[in-house]
Amino acid sequence: MLRYTLLILLSFCAFKVKAQNIVLTGRVIDSLRSPIAYANVLATNPETNAVTSFAVSDAEGRFKLSLARNTRYLLKVSFIGYATFEEELTTQNADRENLLIELSQSTSYLDAVEVVEEMPVTMSGDTLIYKADAFTNGRERKLGDVLEKLPGIEVDDNGDVKVQGKKVNKVLVDGKQFFDGDTKMATKNLPANAVDRVQVLKDYNEVSPMNGLSNDDNLALNIQLKDGKKNLVFGDVSLGVGPEARYAGHGNVFYYSPKVNVNFIGDANNIGEQPFTMQDYFRFSGGLGEIASHSGADVNISSSDLGFPMANKESARDLETKLGALNFNYNPSKKWRHSAFFIGSESKNTFGSLSQRRYLREDITSEELLQTDLSTTNQSGLLKYSATYTPREETYIKYSLFGKGAAQTSDNNQLSQFPEQTSAIQEREKQNPLSIDQQIEWYHTPNEKNVFSMEAKYSYQSKDPFLRLSGDQPLFPTFLDADVRALRQSRNISSQKAVSAFNYYRVLNKTNHINLSLGYRYLRQNYTSDIYHEQESGASTQLDSGVFLIDADYHFSDLFGGVSYKMKWGPLVLSPSLYLHQYQVKNVQQTVDITNRPVMVLPSMYAKWSIRSTQSLTFRYGMNAEFADIEKQMNGLIISDYNALYQGNPFLKYGLYHSLSMYYNYFNLFGGMNMFGNVSYNHKADDFASTSNFSDLQRINGVYNAHLINENFSGMLQADKRFNQFKISGSAEVTANTSNNEVEGDLVKNNSISQTYKASLATTFFKKLDVKVGYSHQFNNYKSTVANNSFTTYNPFVRLDLDVTKSLNLNTEYRYNAYKNTDTQTTSKFMLWDASIRIHKPSSAWEFNLVGYNLLNTLGVQRNSFNANLISTFEYYIQQRYVVFSVKYDL
Repeated sequence: MLRYTLLILLSFCAFKVKAQNIVLTGRVIDSLRSPIAYANVLATNPETNAVTSFAVSDAEGRFKLSLARNTRYLLKVSFIGYATFEEELTTQNADRENLLIELSQSTSYLDAVEVVEEMPVTMSGDTLIYKADAFTNGRERKLGDVLEKLPGIEVDDNGDVKVQGKKVNKVLVDGKQFFDGDTKMATKNLPANAVDRVQVLKDYNEVSPMNGLSNDDNLALNIQLKDGKKNLVFGDVSLGVGPEARYAGHGNVFYYSPKVNVNFIGDANNIGEQPFTMQDYFRFSGGLGEIASHSGADVNISSSDLGFPMANKESARDLETKLGALNFNYNPSKKWRHSAFFIGSESKNTFGSLSQRRYLREDITSEELLQTDLSTTNQSGLLKYSATYTPREETYIKYSLFGKGAAQTSDNNQLSQFPEQTSAIQEREKQNPLSIDQQIEWYHTPNEKNVFSMEAKYSYQSKDPFLRLSGDQPLFPTFLDADVRALRQSRNISSQKAVSAFNYYRVLNKTNHINLSLGYRYLRQNYTSDIYHEQESGASTQLDSGVFLIDADYHFSDLFGGVSYKMKWGPLVLSPSLYLHQYQVKNVQQTVDITNRPVMVLPSMYAKWSIRSTQSLTFRYGMNAEFADIEKQMNGLIISDYNALYQGNPFLKYGLYHSLSMYYNYFNLFGGMNMFGNVSYNHKADDFASTSNFSDLQRINGVYNAHLINENFSGMLQADKRFNQFKISGSAEVTANTSNNEVEGDLVKNNSISQTYKASLATTFFKKLDVKVGYSHQFNNYKSTVANNSFTTYNPFVRLDLDVTKSLNLNTEYRYNAYKNTDTQTTSKFMLWDASIRIHKPSSAWEFNLVGYNLLNTLGVQRNSFNANLISTFEYYIQQRYVVFSVKYDL
């Protein structure tokens, strides 16, 4: 049915374009017959001067306009520094091709400025500038809606932004970082009606002395506000209520002036909208990047996440969230700049699931049916302050302080059914992770040939996971002598890390420079753990089994020096690097005292071929040494699941990885084509692999250095094509992994392949109805020595956005999902339908919304997962149908 719908829509769009429009194509050149890229070509109504169609010339000066038949137009072509070309033309019934337009240099600077104000797209050096009003229609609500309308820019459901296929690293508002430049905070909250221009800043670097010296290829967006939004407070406030005690409140307040910028975001709801998630909490780094991250070696410190399921509308039964966020920028003078932000959030989520789990072992029946009822509470806070001092143009000094803390708890009631045993289990977990980072940076350019930098960073992290486990059956009877049915285990892990690096850059000429680096990295970790047996009488006794008691101290140091050379030959940039490392690793535990001092040389290579201004190919290679942290090396047992224990390995060596990646980007303004793709390959020797040893229904998981090579490959290709009235998009993504692990002492080889294919078509009918239809198909295949399983999911969807009148808007989205597990022959089908009615007069500050979620009242959705130990098929219970009425007011 979806295929027929796509064909009908495509045919209708093509027929509509052919029946109503003709195509005008041509080239824009200068007096030397050279093409002019990013020239603006506008077709206006000669009587009203309204823009009816416009285009932007590509790197070869080509442009394309869609115009009505037998209609008179005024054609305007403009570019900075050139006089505006104007000519009246009347279209006929046939396409007109190969129109040649020559621009002459402007003699009036004032004229050039006036042209810039009218241009929808301009190019200034490496900065691409979009005028937002030229691409929007007034239905946009937030910055993300505006960005989606701009050619070459894409925004995903998580708020991440890509420009011509490349991820945006920072978002600035009037040149100042908005919540540390986080794209999600900006795209989900900044009002659309405040956006004047969007600047795409290529090779962005906050530190001006470092421009052109690094290989990071950072990309940033600078959102320029409209003049009417400066020096006054603006934003919006909304409140909503619904049956069954549903509520939703959201507020954004912004103030921008030359010296002071203040942003506040507040939100509270129980309808599943998540302005800030725990995943956001853990990914926030405060902008403090890892010093000497390209040197090729580090310790991978384990995450503080307790491993709760990801909470969203399609996995949780109930979601309640609260958020308060404040961002502040103050520039007292040209030399000083202060910035800070605070984000506080709270969430309460309830999960319910039924999962079929197959353990990867051959000796006994290993099928389990697991019913889970989980509730979680998360409270988190993040604080960032930075001060930047630039006494003169050639010197840059910055101090940053970033801290974050959280309080997490979960209560989990489970019912486990094996063929030979049924168990009821209760788990309670909690922890209060804390981290504090301080960093100071100094950059100095005494002259154009020499650049010096010094960076130092100190980090402190602590976490205290606590677990209470009880059940109606003995817990771990194979490993505990007594009939233990309730256990309490507490752990404390602290990490202190210091890194410093000195860099000297010698600029040989415009196309060559050399970089010398010297640095030192130090890490100390401490791990303690104890475990208690809780008896029915309420008394608690510490287990005397020494294997559960942990007291470990871990030291890691790395003295490194390196040299990098960067050269440019026409369109080709090459930058090889070589780093020498002297490590010292010391691991002290109850019965273990191990010291190693490996020395190694780690090379890397960066290459970029700029085929043309809109087409490039980037290659990276790196040889990396990864050392295990204390959580992998502690010699003791911890409880990881109701039927699983985990034991570290103090004799782990480092893993040696070869990483290769290639990124391709192509953007064609003339053809409306945007294509990008990447491939990456990792070759891992002595990789950290898992071990599993079973005893009846319990198991001990561990880690060791795999003797065989582990590999993973990923590839992705995405393209979209804009026609006159519609846009077609498609993507393909493949991930393949080969890993080796041990089960019961036997080597098990695991191969997994995941393939995802997506296609969509978007168009607009009669300037009132936006339609988007799409389809995605996912294949997951897992094959090992003891199991072979495949999962298939396909998901068609339809989105409609209709302006019934200028004041009344209807919006709806329908998604169909079909899932099949070929091993168990489990199938499921579910449908999700959301719809909304919005009333908003263009001249009014008031807006009224009626929103319905999960209108078909779907109760559950299915997912799958697999790892080295087991394969799982989950059915999550989700939020039931509800309706919310809300009122919004623009400040």
